[in-house]
Amino acid sequence: MENLRLFERVYLLKDLENSLFKSGDVGTLVMKNGNGEAFEIEYFSVDGTTLGLETASADLIYSCEGIKQALHIILAA
Repeated sequence: MENLRLFERVYLLKDLENSLFKSGDVGTLVMKNGNGEAFEIEYFSVDGTTLGLETASADLIYSCEGIKQALHIILAA
């Protein structure tokens, strides 16, 4: 994905392998690797606690810009 900015919110298009983070999870882009082939993304809980920092290739993320949708909590049964 082109034109991503530092501290922009992005979401995952697919699950990250060997990671807790799944398709649809939202994080904040904190570093660009190389020419933008991959990005470091910090993921937070709803209360703002950092859950982790993961690398994702550009083809696995998409900008949240313009998405007018509430975040929601999935309750465990």
